[in-house]
Amino acid sequence: MVGFSLSFMVLGALGALVFFAAHSWPVGVIFVGLFLVYAAKFVTFAGVPALERLMGLFRLLTALWCMYLTFAVVVDFSLGHTWPA
Repeated sequence: MVGFSLSFMVLGALGALVFFAAHSWPVGVIFVGLFLVYAAKFVTFAGVPALERLMGLFRLLTALWCMYLTFAVVVDFSLGHTWPA
């Protein structure tokens, strides 16, 4: 399981780097959240179980941001409204 944490941390860092470089910061924030979730999971596997609550917070914030972006994209495509992101 530790290997999955490391690979998803690399994926999160790569996605954040690419999307922030492309000036698409809303998507970059999702990848930062992914990185934080798996960094907390890695530390939890390493023997610090107190960080499980922090991992839960990172998961919650990342999921809320992802739902906001999903809602904004659907409304933008279907109704033509723009949302601040």
